[in-house]
Amino acid sequence: MIGAPGPMKITRLLTLSMLVAVLAACGGAGTAPTPVSTDTGGGSPPAGASTWLLAYRAATAQTCPNSIPDAEMVIMTVAPGGSSLVLAAVDGSDPILFNRDATGMYVWLAGPAGISFRFLTSTHGEGAAHRDATPDLPCSATWPVLLDRQ
Repeated sequence: MIGAPGPMKITRLLTLSMLVAVLAACGGAGTAPTPVSTDTGGGSPPAGASTWLLAYRAATAQTCPNSIPDAEMVIMTVAPGGSSLVLAAVDGSDPILFNRDATGMYVWLAGPAGISFRFLTSTHGEGAAHRDATPDLPCSATWPVLLDRQ
C-alpha cells in the first residue's frame, strides 16, 4: 500500500532512493548539476509508467564525511493529470509516493529524510535529496538529484 510509511517501509524506501549511503555517512564536496536538457516537450512527465535514471551529485551542503549515493534505474508511474507519481525499484518493489505541490515540485518526506524535484522538460527533472541530523546520525547533507527518462 502506498501512503504514510511505517518504520520498516521507511528503511526500504531509503534503500530505493539511495539514501542508505546517507544513513552510513553523509556528505560530499559539492558539484553543479548536469546541464538542463534542451528537450522542448514541456515541464511535465508523461502519464503512465516509464523507466528513469535517478542519479545524485556530490553534496552541496554537508556536515559528514564525503559520500555520494549511486544512481539507480526506477519505474516512474505518473497519475493522470500529474498530481502525484510513484517511484519504485525496477522490479516494482519499494514504491515511494510523491505529491505535486502548488509550486510544481514533487515532494516525499519521511522523518529526517526527503526528496523533492520538478520537471524541467518531459524527460528531465532536477531537485534535491536531504538528510537532517538525528541523535543516531548527527550529521546532515543535501544532494542534487537528477531524473532522466530512458
